[in-house]
Amino acid sequence: MEWKNCSSYSRGQKDRTPTAWEIKAEDIRICVHRHIHYPKDQWLLSCAPFYDLYELPYTDVDQAKGAALNMVIIKLRDAAEAFSH
Repeated sequence: MEWKNCSSYSRGQKDRTPTAWEIKAEDIRICVHRHIHYPKDQWLLSCAPFYDLYELPYTDVDQAKGAALNMVIIKLRDAAEAFSH
């Protein structure tokens, strides 16, 4: 499993620096991305139903992806534990 660039670019846009990365497992999609209404160096996490435009405390994309993955894993473990009681 690996992160894939899922950035969208405007026609004629010269800068092709990735602004969105996603990783999927089963029906879970984790997306680390930037948004026009946030500072240029702000990475966000979206992963329904747990996170939507959650601000990650990293400017480095690899750190942001690692943190996002860990945060979603914790949510999934907590949910599984809640169902097992």
